[in-house]
Amino acid sequence: MFHRVLPEKEAEELGADPLWTIRPEILSDAIAFFMRHYNIVSLGQVRRHSHGGAVLPPRALLITFDDGWRDNYTYALPVLRAHSCPAVLFLAVHRVGHEEPFWEEQVFAAWKTGALKNDSVGRWLDDLGVGGGQRPSDEEKLARLLIRRLQKDMPEDIEGQLEHYAGKPVRRFPRQMLSKEEIEQLRSNGVALGAHGFTHRPLAKLDERQLAQEFERLAQSPVFDSRGVAERPCAISFPHGSYSKRVIEMARNQGFELMFSSDSVINDLAETPGKKRIWGRIVVDCQNVCGKNGNVDKALMARHMMFETRRAIFEDDIAG
Repeated sequence: MFHRVLPEKEAEELGADPLWTIRPEILSDAIAFFMRHYNIVSLGQVRRHSHGGAVLPPRALLITFDDGWRDNYTYALPVLRAHSCPAVLFLAVHRVGHEEPFWEEQVFAAWKTGALKNDSVGRWLDDLGVGGGQRPSDEEKLARLLIRRLQKDMPEDIEGQLEHYAGKPVRRFPRQMLSKEEIEQLRSNGVALGAHGFTHRPLAKLDERQLAQEFERLAQSPVFDSRGVAERPCAISFPHGSYSKRVIEMARNQGFELMFSSDSVINDLAETPGKKRIWGRIVVDCQNVCGKNGNVDKALMARHMMFETRRAIFEDDIAG
């Protein structure tokens, strides 16, 4: 699982979150590692396997990207083409064509680029009822604490609040999310499309009405249509890794055949006739696979990829 792919300088200018951002050369080195040790497969192969129509090769590996960042087109696609590699892009549908990214990224970028000062972060936390005794001393962790606390209440006017605590209009960045035209280009270059929710809100935290609305808006969106032909994605990845039995049932009722989580596991493909599974994914980021020089360390990559827990996650085993 990948998210953003940006050169270091551009990532700094945009205030991109380093937890979810890698450089294009890191992606290229990771794919070279995958091609040496795994058999890279497409979403279509996984789908056929799930229907019992195809056996996946040994050490099958599927490359996925979450959210729908424009840099997946500008920087990730050339790397995928250079390696002749299939991949899957899970789109947060409501953000397609938008200038601004998700509000969490807007808050983090405002802090990272200095528009939101540390004392303003503290004042915002004060107003949210988070006392000093609950706060880390590390400045980045403090900014992340603010985002986690805001996620609990899902404020409606987050951009207005951000400008209030920053004390001035927050800088607008160039468009960061994919356009419909760029999505079509990705699709025509072998990148399959899946859904990543409509609003990107954590699905298990939504009430019944909100969850139904989320899936209704997904079903009505023309984002996945190709050249005037209506298409429905067969796969969904759960935003923020948030899912439950209720979410799974609704997704299944809406026609999603393949469901992907953020559970960091090696999927056990032992034969289990009739059992529907949730596919886990291992996130690849610089913290886990890069050495002190900032480049991919093959030993770290091997440890991160090959020594995760091996298990199958089945729908029947998910608690309500």
